[in-house]
Amino acid sequence: MKIHIVQKGDTLWELAKKYGVDFEELKQANTQLSSPDMIMPGMKIKIPGTSKSVKKEVVHPYKQMPQQPKPVIAADDHKKK
Repeated sequence: MKIHIVQKGDTLWELAKKYGVDFEELKQANTQLSSPDMIMPGMKIKIPGTSKSVKKEVVHPYKQMPQQPKPVIAADDHKKK
């Protein structure tokens, strides 16, 4: 059994699809939830025996930034005033 830490925007339905488990089975494994519709970031969700491998997404904050050209300054440009 795996443990998933809930992130903003997660839903039990999407977690079931992501891990390849039945939604009802996921609900039954998480009896601590008073309502399956109310999961909050930081909660720990038990993922029953998964048959599907999950690709972990790695977000690179600087990779998505557009590249901007850098100005070229000649060595004597700062002297011209």
